[in-house]
Amino acid sequence: RIQTIKKIETDYYKSNYNSAVAGNYDMYVLFIEKGFGLLKQHGNFGFILPHKFFQAKYGVGIRKYLSTKNSVYQINDFSTNQIFNTAATYTCLLFLKKQFNSTFNYQKIELGKSVSTALNDVQLVEITSKKLSEDIWNFNTPEKERILEKLKEKKCTLSHFTTKIFKGSSTGNDKIYLLDLQKNYGNTSILYSAYLDKNIEIENELLQLFVSGSDIRRYSINVTTKRLLFPYQEINGKVELIQIEELSKKFPLCADYLVNVRSELQSRKIETSNLNFHKYSAARSLIEYRQEKIIIPDILIENRISIDIEGNLFHGPAIHSIVFNENTIDYDKFYFLGLLNSKVFWFFITCTSTALRGDAYRLIPEFLNPFPLPDTDITKSNNKKIHDQIVKLVDNLLNLNKQLQTTKLETQRQQIQRAIDHSEKKIDELVYELYGLSEEEIKIIENI
Repeated sequence: RIQTIKKIETDYYKSNYNSAVAGNYDMYVLFIEKGFGLLKQHGNFGFILPHKFFQAKYGVGIRKYLSTKNSVYQINDFSTNQIFNTAATYTCLLFLKKQFNSTFNYQKIELGKSVSTALNDVQLVEITSKKLSEDIWNFNTPEKERILEKLKEKKCTLSHFTTKIFKGSSTGNDKIYLLDLQKNYGNTSILYSAYLDKNIEIENELLQLFVSGSDIRRYSINVTTKRLLFPYQEINGKVELIQIEELSKKFPLCADYLVNVRSELQSRKIETSNLNFHKYSAARSLIEYRQEKIIIPDILIENRISIDIEGNLFHGPAIHSIVFNENTIDYDKFYFLGLLNSKVFWFFITCTSTALRGDAYRLIPEFLNPFPLPDTDITKSNNKKIHDQIVKLVDNLLNLNKQLQTTKLETQRQQIQRAIDHSEKKIDELVYELYGLSEEEIKIIENI
């Protein structure tokens, strides 16, 4: 990685390699460019290498270089299959040819395929070189690509409606800041500290409800006893750290606890002083938590997205939250929740996001923001009708999932689950209608 290289070398690379344009690039991209540069006309190049450069920010330079040269001849993509026993890698075979290649051959080996035979068994797909640019490289079957193009005909994207999609804060030591509620006394609570391995008492004013990625389900959020110690306060629309002296006066129980663990907090790799040693290591978007937001775990193997209606849930960096802007004034947030839990959205993510081991996908802003939304003119009677139907169904799903969490009788649980399945199916049908998808296209989406 470039962080381990001396500055004199990095300056040289930046001056001499087109692929050395983005911050923390991996050096293998330089070897691709150098190898191709050594070829004679019609010469061939082949590397076994990570396919991370297809989508990573640092890959923009090498993607632009290869697409400009029209040099890609063939790609064998092992997807999330693990090729090497001693390292977790995401691997491809990259073949370049020093000539103008109007098309290239692409092969994707799906998860679970026997790699030893898949290279011969899985069909190569011919893709136009116009598909390649400095933008993220995504390769799909022609059938999936046609559906993606149809979705992208909807010019308005999710980003049009968002003020921010923010990543949760990092405390730098969750064993200290994440506490398990034992008993609530009204003004204070007894909580278990994993770091001290004992119960402590903290003022409730500095405790926030906390959820992790596994707590976020489809149209529901698991009840949790986790509480986040939050030594911050809102002043004039900003959230600021409460200095330790003020903390000692207003919240002596919290101050005593933090002082007791001061040495551990000061061992974190952040710059602190005696006044602010208790700050978070990365206090991101603290003001954004206290509003209605759609909550999305950043890595998923299946779609499960929910909403924080009351705006009282805090979370860590493994979750992203959508904060909406004034463009949603005519829309109910439940409408967007229905779209994001739909099969159309999950199809879009599987075709455009980064795939990880076990066929998990990243749901981070760079993959969420481009999601194309259907015709957004709510004044059109059919759009308004479908909008209202989706909102009603989502409201029903939120209530049904609450019932499912509390109902213990198996026959009732089965009945509730059938109602949930019916409502979700109806939402998918309405979303298909919004995008104008054919029966054949729907079959492809539902087979993901």
